[in-house]
This record gives sequence, C-alpha cells and structure tokens, in this order.
Amino acid sequence: MKKSLFSVQLFFLCSIMAWSQVSVGPRLSLNFSNAIGGENSAANKFKLGFSVGVFLKFQISGQISFQPEMLYSTRGFKYIGAGDTNLTHNLSYIDYPFLIGIQVGENGFINFGPQIGYLINDKIKGVVTNSTLDSSNVYGYNTTEYALAFGGGYMFNFNLLVLVRGMYGLTKLYANGDLSHNFSFGLSIAYSFGDSGGGGGSGQGIIYKRL
Repeated sequence: MKKSLFSVQLFFLCSIMAWSQVSVGPRLSLNFSNAIGGENSAANKFKLGFSVGVFLKFQISGQISFQPEMLYSTRGFKYIGAGDTNLTHNLSYIDYPFLIGIQVGENGFINFGPQIGYLINDKIKGVVTNSTLDSSNVYGYNTTEYALAFGGGYMFNFNLLVLVRGMYGLTKLYANGDLSHNFSFGLSIAYSFGDSGGGGGSGQGIIYKRL
C-alpha cells in the first residue's frame, strides 16, 4: 500500500511541473457518510465527517479541465443494533480524486471521475450490551478503495468556490463477503490561486469566470 501511495503522490507532484496553465488551492468539506448495500445496512445510519486537502486544476480547452486532488477524509457510519448496541465507525482515508470538469454557463461547473482511497484507520466507539467499546485498527477492511466521485459548484467573486460532492465506493468496504460500500455526500468551500480571470476559452488560468 505504501508503494501505491507514493506513486500517486509522485504523479500528483509531477503534474505541477508538467503543466504551466494551472491553478491550485485548498478545499474543506463537511460530509454525511454511510455504509450501504450490506446485510446490516438497514441498521446503519449516516454520520457527519469532513475532508481537507488541496486541488490542482489544468485547463484542457475552453470548457474542459482536469482536476486531481489530495485529501484527508473521514467517512464511516453509525450502527444501531439490538438492545443498547450503538456504535460509531470513524474511517480515515487518504483520497486521490481525478476529476474531469465541464463549465456550465458563466460561473458553474460539474465534476466527475475516479477516486482512489487508502484506509489508514478505523476508530470504533460506542456501547455493546452494556460494555463500552473503544478500538482502533483496519483489520477486516479493504484498505484500498476504488470509487466514483461526482458533483458540481459555482465560482463567486475573489475566486471563492462552493461545491457539492458525492462519492460511491466501487470496492467493498469489508474484505469478507459482506457487500457494504461507502457512500457520502457533502458541501465544500475552496479557494483558487492562479486564476487570471480570463475564463471561458481564453486559455488563461482555470476555466471558470468570476462575477
């Protein structure tokens, strides 16, 4: 897993040097996540999490962009079982979305593409049959997750972006036969450095125009 993580990071850094028409910025998101599709999915509930990281945006044409990102993300779910069982699974990932962006109108955009995530921790807290549980490990999970990411947003004045983002894990959450998959959606804010304000088909900076 460490070699794969290093390879993705190396690609991310080399992309900066290989493309001159690039903008970069931080992104912060609050999201709701759950584990869906498994045998116990009816007992699973959404939990609040977050992601924080950076994005790069490369203009391919007047309407199309390529946007890789590097994020620290928390996902997971709440499990409400029989009796007083109440557990919260807090999953921590290093995520690498690779997104295609399409401009919509003057300031809008949509994004979609694949995402690779590496599970680095699962912290479980809660109560099971009158006992308190507090553990941390990744045993039993698929530690590499392939997913689809999708969303869109709007660019306001001063290069401020507001985005909605969803993801669905194509890889099963657990290494055993359970069919649970990660699912999350949330709201993000981001700031873009390197936008020349040209927008559209100008070929300068990122593709979005400012108000």
